[in-house]
Amino acid sequence: MKALFPELFHSRIPKIRPNDEQREQSQLFAEIKQLHHDLVCEGSESKLKEQIRNLLLDHDAAEINKLRAQLSATLEEARNQREQLIQEKEQLIQMHEQLIQMHEQLSFSLREHQQKLVKV
Repeated sequence: MKALFPELFHSRIPKIRPNDEQREQSQLFAEIKQLHHDLVCEGSESKLKEQIRNLLLDHDAAEINKLRAQLSATLEEARNQREQLIQEKEQLIQMHEQLIQMHEQLSFSLREHQQKLVKV
């Protein structure tokens, strides 16, 4: 084939080069594409920041709820202990009153016994 058409193989086919207007358009397109990419990235970054902030708020809310539950349990336990202490105090008061009565009875019995001994 080279022998039949030597001009095709020896001649150089000129490359198609873009003219100035085409270069400007492609450059403008590249800049627009970059701006779009930057805006999308910034939008994604702000969305990511918002998601992180929401996650932190959710985490804080979960931590607050956990602390509230612990506080509630602690308060309930304190109420129960208070109630138990009140009951124990009432029992001690009753025991004290019984001891006073027993003391009075023993004192009375002792006086009676002493009086009997004095008479004898």
